[in-house]
Amino acid sequence: VYLRNVSRVEVSQTTVRGGYRNGISIISGESILLENIVINDVNGTNPRSGIDIEPNEPIDTLANITLRQIDVSNVGGGGIEVKHAWAAPETPVPVSVLIDSCTVNTASRAGVAIAPVSAGAQGTITIVNSSVRNTACAGLLIDSKQ
Repeated sequence: VYLRNVSRVEVSQTTVRGGYRNGISIISGESILLENIVINDVNGTNPRSGIDIEPNEPIDTLANITLRQIDVSNVGGGGIEVKHAWAAPETPVPVSVLIDSCTVNTASRAGVAIAPVSAGAQGTITIVNSSVRNTACAGLLIDSKQ
């Protein structure tokens, strides 16, 4: 699943199995709801994430993104990764991502990673009612390193 330049998208009651690069990629969009999804057995080319939220351009918008009741397991990278979403002052709309009631089990990197976080970043990434276990790195990684 690859989402770019979209608005008002809902994906629910879905299984994503055996993705070669990522289970789900969100590049840019507004009002995206991913709910009741199982993602497993992701491997191949990096980043190999269950969910990779990563803009391609500094002007890409990530607004009102909701991940709810998502179960990620057996991924070759991170479970849920939010990358470079904070890095550009020219981003037109503040970042807003909610990770709610999600689980990550068995990831080769962090369970949830938010990096890099730059000075002057605007917006919020909220994580509630979620759990991480059996990761090769931190359960939650937040890093300002660029």
